Amino acid sequence: MEFKKFYPKYMRMCKSYKDCEGCPRDYKGCLDFGVELNELDELENDVEQWSKEHPQRTRLQDFREKYPNALLYYDGTPKPCCSDLGYCKECPEGTTCEECWDMPVEEDE
Repeated sequence: MEFKKFYPKYMRMCKSYKDCEGCPRDYKGCLDFGVELNELDELENDVEQWSKEHPQRTRLQDFREKYPNALLYYDGTPKPCCSDLGYCKECPEGTTCEECWDMPVEEDE
């Protein structure tokens, strides 16, 4: 896995365990507390497994939980725009509404 794909998953996993309590790495070593080079594959596998078991919520999932009866377009996207609701400041250039609603919910949203 590329580091650019690994690191956000790693950080999400790491942030979800306060003081490492309950972490699947169970103090086996990580980027914060040192990991041996020969253990990097195991770290990557643990992070990938955790990420599959804990998928990141999307803007659409968050919206649907908050507004279960909201009207949707035929493609499943809500009628209001993500930017109108504060999920982003402006629509990312070159993305469709579907792609925008499928983006992960940020921690502060």
